[in-house]
Amino acid sequence: MQKWFVFSQLTQRYSFSPESHYEQDLVKFRDEDVDFIKTLNELINSELTEDYWNITLPSKLESSVLNHVGKVYFVSKVYEGDNILFSKAVLRDHLSPLKNSPKKSIDRHHIFPKNYLIAHGISNKTHNQQANYIYLEYKDNIKISDKNPKDYWNMMLNSLNDIEKEELMNNYAEKYDLPYEFWDMDYFEFLNARRKLMTQSIRKYFEKL
Repeated sequence: MQKWFVFSQLTQRYSFSPESHYEQDLVKFRDEDVDFIKTLNELINSELTEDYWNITLPSKLESSVLNHVGKVYFVSKVYEGDNILFSKAVLRDHLSPLKNSPKKSIDRHHIFPKNYLIAHGISNKTHNQQANYIYLEYKDNIKISDKNPKDYWNMMLNSLNDIEKEELMNNYAEKYDLPYEFWDMDYFEFLNARRKLMTQSIRKYFEKL
């Protein structure tokens, strides 16, 4: 049922005319001999095709609003139990509804900072793209401020010990969905590449359910 719930979120299956969609789905299960799991998987596979994963889903991340796909992406990161970038803190601990702290502990950081983009003549309509966000500890976000990606990446690497530094450099693409040497990329190439990596993370999460 977890998989069905995430599938429904990704496809927005019940967002429009939910009653009719509920009825259409329930009809498939009225026969007492129906194989429940098999039928669910057939419905899922009929919609989550290779074209969906490779074309449709990345296009859903082309938004400056945290939409249903962006939310599932962050859920996938919580599910994996990943650390926050540049930190030993675990993301799920800071996003837990049980966490009650008067101080802001984490923040969504612009991977390419706003003022850096403005200085390079890039329209503010694209600054808040979902693919340009990643969670950081609040103190690190303040430290980075408006520095260009290459400068702040090197600065933050130097704040880590040798083991942490090596682990991050070997795993930042897979763990944080940051394209290889993203700091040297054109901004729009970066967005396209990161959307694909984010989609891969969503798919890996989904297939584990």
